[in-house]
Amino acid sequence: MESDIYIKGKKVKSLQKGDLMFFAPNKAKKPTHVAIYIGNNEFIHSSSSKGVSYAKTNNSYWKPKYIGAKRI
Repeated sequence: MESDIYIKGKKVKSLQKGDLMFFAPNKAKKPTHVAIYIGNNEFIHSSSSKGVSYAKTNNSYWKPKYIGAKRI
């Protein structure tokens, strides 16, 4: 599902509120996780371990997995 959404929309260089952020393990080309950018270098997402939560864009876990953003 995430990879289907990733191929649509306009590629984003500068994040704006509402942009979809995509993440993949080890910089793989197909995303396995999606989040919504909410501004102030934060995004909201859902995980199996924590449910819905907020994270910073420079989070040490998520930052290396970030592969790009799209505006739908």
